[in-house]
This record gives sequence, structure tokens and C-alpha cells, in this order.
Amino acid sequence: MKKALFTVLAFCLCLAGFAQTTIDPSLMETMNRRSDNDPIEVVVLMKAQYNRSKLSRQAEFLPTKAMRREFVVKELKTFAEASQSDLKHSLAEMEQRGMVSSVRSLWSVNALYFTATKQTILDLSERADIERISLNKQYQWIPEAETASEASVLREITPNITQVNAEQVWAQGNTGQGVVIAVIDSGVNYNHIDLEDHLWDGGEEFPHHGYDIVNDDDDPMDDKGHGTHCAVRVKPFWTRASSVWCALAMRATSSFTAPSRTTCVCRPVVRRLISTPTKRRIQAG
Repeated sequence: MKKALFTVLAFCLCLAGFAQTTIDPSLMETMNRRSDNDPIEVVVLMKAQYNRSKLSRQAEFLPTKAMRREFVVKELKTFAEASQSDLKHSLAEMEQRGMVSSVRSLWSVNALYFTATKQTILDLSERADIERISLNKQYQWIPEAETASEASVLREITPNITQVNAEQVWAQGNTGQGVVIAVIDSGVNYNHIDLEDHLWDGGEEFPHHGYDIVNDDDDPMDDKGHGTHCAVRVKPFWTRASSVWCALAMRATSSFTAPSRTTCVCRPVVRRLISTPTKRRIQAG
């Protein structure tokens, strides 16, 4: 009888230890401070991860950037869909019972974002297909009082460009042709006179040149002014920048300074930032 009780106790201790190694310490601290029914934002990193070196080698044989991008995106999405299938099925059932909400797949890093109760997180930590459960931390990057200001219609060369001798670099043929840059910030005013003709063409999928991860839509318009300011600083109006990528992840924004660059906007900065496992990637590929 004593031996049986010892075995059960040892098993329980093993499960507790496994849960603690799966759950990030900062998340565990948060869980200890919350009530049982408080929703907690988490990011679940799957144990199965695509071999990035292999993926890179496979993509190298494709002749164009567009083909390489399409191949990588397709491979990562397919891989994530297959490895997340069972967990997503369980989360769908939990969502019906009010245990989780706002489930979103982060295919580029094979992770999932959602809100869950403490007990749900503990239950999920026992799954063998989960590598890590982390707290989706929030940071205040932009002061609440900061507001956007109107853009000047005056066309002038900004001092930061002349100070770094950018014109001499461009004269050597380094124009940035074909380069797309993404800046993660509060979004970007894609109607700004210095940016509107240098924005990344996202086609039908990204009609406003990027994505707003905060509000989960395709409109990364800047409502704080900070992202637009940064975009204009790195892509002056008088350069022939090929494009700038707009996307709101925090509402991420981007732009470039060389003559032939393109800017893409990403808006991840409004009030919150995606936690460590996922903040590196914004799902625009």
C-alpha cells in the first residue's frame, strides 16, 4: 500500500515538474496572481518545428524572390496546419465551453495565440506536442498623450540624409532597387505625401500595404503618428525608393531611404506587443 501511494505521489510530482518546465516563469507568476476565471493571453509554441536550414536550402533553387516567398509561406503554413490540427480541435471544444477565446494560428513560428483560464493552461501544459506556453506580455511604448500632427507640404531634403552622405552612396549604384523594408510601429499614414508613392503593393490580400495585428484587419493606418514619423525618416520623399511596407503589428510601419526602396507597413504597436516567441514575425510572410 505504501509503495502504491509513493508511486502515485512520484507521478504527481513529475506532472507538476513537467508543467513548470512547459509554462514560462513569467506566465506562472501571472497565474498565481489571477483568480481562477480570469482570462490570460498566452502564446503556445508547438514542439514540432520546421527545419529552417533545410527550408532555406530548398528555396535557394527557385529563381525569383516571389517564388521563394511563395514556397516558404506555403511550406510553413502546411507544416503548421498539420502539427496544430489536434490542438486546434481541442481548443475549439474548449472555446465552446468558455475556457479559451480568440484563437489565432501563428503559422510562421508554428505557434498559437489565445486567451485561457488558469486551469486550462495547466491542462494544456501536460500535452506532449507543446514546447512552451508563454505570457503574451504588453508594453507601453508610446505615451498616451502623444498625438499625430499634420504633414508639411514643403518639399525639403531632411538633414539626416545629408549627414550620412546618402547621395554619394546612391551615386555608386547602391539604390536599394527591389528591396522591401518593414518597420513595426504604430502603423503608417499611407496617404502621407512623402510615402504614398513608395508603398509596397500587397495586392488584394493587403490592399492598404500591410496589416494591423492589434485590430486584426488589413488597415494599418497610424492613429498615433509615431510610425509615420519613423517611416518618413527612413524614406525621404525625394528618393526613388522602390517601396515601403506598411503593416500594423503593433501597428508596424516601414519605409526606406535609398532611391529604389519599397516600404511595407505593419502595425503591432498600439498599446501592446506580441510576446517573445512571435514578435519577430508578422504574418505577412
